[in-house]
Order: sequence, then C-alpha cells, then structure tokens
Amino acid sequence: MDSLSASYDEATVPHDVIREHRLFNDDLAPVPTHHRSWGTYSYSALWISMTHQIPTYMAGSSLLAMGLNWWQALLAVAIGSLLILIPILFNSHVGSKYGIPYPVAVRPAFGVHGANVAAVMRAMVAVAWFGIQTWLGGSAINQLLLTFDPRWDHMGLVWGQPLGTWIAFSLFWLLNVAIIYKGMNTLKRFENWAGPSILAVFLVILIMLVNKAHGFGPIFSQPTHYRSFWPVFLAGVAAMMGMWSTLSLNMADFTRYAQKPKQQVWGQIFGLPTTMTFFALMGILITSAGEKIYGHFIWDPVQLISLLHNRFIVVMGLVSVIILSLSVNIAANVVAPANDLSNLWPRMIRFSTGALITAVLSIVLRPWTLLSSASRFMGIMLNGFGGSLGSIAGVMIADYWLIHRRQYALWELYRSNGRYRFLGGWNWRGVAATLIGFSAAWIGWIIPAFKDLINYSWFISFGLGFFTHLMLNKLWPLNSLKAGEGHGEDVSGSVVRVPAIDFDRK
Repeated sequence: MDSLSASYDEATVPHDVIREHRLFNDDLAPVPTHHRSWGTYSYSALWISMTHQIPTYMAGSSLLAMGLNWWQALLAVAIGSLLILIPILFNSHVGSKYGIPYPVAVRPAFGVHGANVAAVMRAMVAVAWFGIQTWLGGSAINQLLLTFDPRWDHMGLVWGQPLGTWIAFSLFWLLNVAIIYKGMNTLKRFENWAGPSILAVFLVILIMLVNKAHGFGPIFSQPTHYRSFWPVFLAGVAAMMGMWSTLSLNMADFTRYAQKPKQQVWGQIFGLPTTMTFFALMGILITSAGEKIYGHFIWDPVQLISLLHNRFIVVMGLVSVIILSLSVNIAANVVAPANDLSNLWPRMIRFSTGALITAVLSIVLRPWTLLSSASRFMGIMLNGFGGSLGSIAGVMIADYWLIHRRQYALWELYRSNGRYRFLGGWNWRGVAATLIGFSAAWIGWIIPAFKDLINYSWFISFGLGFFTHLMLNKLWPLNSLKAGEGHGEDVSGSVVRVPAIDFDRK
C-alpha cells in the first residue's frame, strides 16, 4: 500500500492519504470516472434482484393480516415504495458525484471516526434481516423434510418449537457460515435462476389458488377488518419504507459506479416502485386466495406452500425459497455488516470474522420472535429496526444538500487529522441528531403512553434527525464552511473526476 500511485491528468492521490490505512484502501477509495460503467438498466436490474425475495412477499401479505383489503394493501406498498425512493435518490447523489461508498460519505456528517456509529447502526439492521432470512430458509428445509416424512415433526418440543424446526434452522445457519468461509462465489450459479424460479412457482401457486377460490371475484370482494383505517394504513406505508431503510443510507455503495448521475436516478425510478409493487401484489393475491380457501390469512409463504396438495409444486416452491433465501442473505445481509465490523478494528476483525459475528448476533436477536406474527414483523422489524434508521437518512440529506451544499473536499474525507476530524474524529452534531431520532423510533416500546408513535417511527426518526442536525449546525456552525469547501478540488460539476488509482505494489 505504501507504493500506491495514481494519475489523472496532473492530479495525484496525496501521499498522506495513501498512508491513512484506517481511512483509505482499495474498497473505500473513490471509483475513477473511467471505471464507472453502470447505466440505467444496471440499476433497474439491481432493484429487480433485490425486491424478488420472500420478505417482499411477506410485506404485502402482512398488511392483509393487519386488516386491510387487497387494494388498500397494494396502495400502501406503492406509496411506501415511492416515498422511500425520495431519500434513496437524495443519498445516491454523493456516490454518483464523488465515487465514494457509504462509510466515506457519512464522514462529514459524523466525523472520520464518528462515521462508525452510522455504519454499526446500519449493520445491526442487516444482522436482523440475516436472522429473518435464515429462519425462513430453515423453515423451508423443515417443511421440505416434513413433505417426505411426517414423523420429522414428532420429536418433541424445545423452547416452544418442534426439535425438527431447530435442527433445520441450525442446518441452514451452518450452510450460510460454510459458504462465507469456503467460497461465496459458489452461489453465483444459483442466483441467476433463483429469482425467476420463485416468480414462476408463485405464479403457478396463484393460478392454483385462484381457481380453487372460484376466481378473483371472492378475492376482490374481501372485506376489511380494522377499527380505524388511517392508523393501519399509515403504519403499513411506514413499514414499507422501513423495509428499504438500509438502502436509503448506503445506496452510494452502488451509485459510485454510475456513468452519469441521471442514469442511476432513472434506473432506480423504473426499478424500485414497479418491481416492489408487483412482487408484493403476488403476496397479497396469494394470501387473499388462501384466506378464502383455508378460512384465515396465512401470511408466511412457507406455511402456505406446505398446504398445497401438489407435491411437485411444494418441493419446487420450498427449494426455490431455500436457494433464494441463501443467495439474498449472503449478498445483502452479510457483506455490509461484515465490512462495517471489520472497519471498526481492521487489525482484529477480518471480513470472515465480521461475517461470523453477524451470524452469531442474528441468533441473539431471536428472529423466530420477529416472525411469530404479522404485527411483530411490521412493528418490530419494519417500523422498529427499519424506522430507527430514518434519523441517519435525515442527517445525511441535511448535511450534504443544505449544510455543505453538495460540496465535499474529496481527499479531506480520508485524512484522520483533516477538515472532517472535528472533535477527536467526531462531529457531535450529527451523532446527537441521530441518537435523538433513533431514541424517538423506539420510545413507544419503552413508554406505553407513546405506543401509537411506533406506527410512524420512520417519519418521526427522519424528521428529528434532519431538523436537529440543521439546528445544531445553525447554532454551532462548522469552521470549515467559513473557509470554503473547495480546497483546490473540482466540486462544481455534476461529477467529480477522480484519479485512476493503481493499487498494485511495485
């Protein structure tokens, strides 16, 4: 690393930046402009792959279990997807302009060391999602074994669950860990067909259930069963936003590869709301049809698939759930938290160690309780964990767009004693604003008088983070803004041209 060199016209990577091993390496360095190859289709395809997962299905089906009918649930999904797209696009700009990833993009708002607070908070939500995907995959293995041997479920109870369920969960958990350690590339051959196969299987299941329910008429005439519409509907909208709250923070990890900022904008506009709404619609219609046939809402697709009488469809559906849960888990819920944890203590925690910590913590969070009911899934996972990240999104948008006016001093982001060091590496304004918004998202779980705030946690968390950060910077303005942000770097254009970086040792 000491011999790292760079060249773009006359520009070079400053030598003091090269020596910042904690803040600058090949993963954190800005992507050179000629290496940014992602276009509009790339971002649409990215969202297609990310939305085709079981939690998307469950997000739609859980709304039915909460009392909404099919069109109200679909409307909540569509509105939530469009609303969360706004902070996603706002926080995507810094990546497409400077070519920097999320851990670097938050350094002006939190400080070069305080940025770890934002990274760890995002990592913990990813850990929770890892646990959920692992429990779903284990449930699919359990049901698959039951399909061939009904005695599998008759081995007694352990901690309120059949012993076979714990064995299946442990097998799937160990499979995730084995792939992390032995070769994540082995999943590549499955990822290309896992998403399309689950779509095909769910389409077949939808046709079967609609036919058995005597058409769409009974499904579309399904009544509502809630006390008041707006609290349930707005909670559903907030839950859909909470589902993608992690991407509202770290989308710069992907947009740093955009050829042009407008391409990632249009790609995401075409990709997220459409595919999210479509796949959630499948969950809504299948769950509605299931209610007409079985007499109650079965919002968990693994349980619903296991009730079908066609063994071939059952096996194909469960195998698809297993492969899809495995590929999504590794790609979406391991890489980010493992890197975040590794960045805390790079000499002590390697990527593989960070991944193992992620897997262990996912058990501590007890994912089986998060999926025990639709209300728990929406309340704790989507509106709790997901909603609490709204404060970071608010701080990031306020800092980049209003306080620094989209102008960061690029190489200062990598200097431990530079402009963004603040007080010992911490920008207390951003940290304080984040903690205030984060606390508000969870206060309803601690103080019963504020229980109703749980349903609006993302909005409250975002608003407090956004306005608190603005207010603190107004009362205690940054000295760096008085001196100007440019520092001799090109910050006026839509894209900052970054030097081509050669990381090969000489």
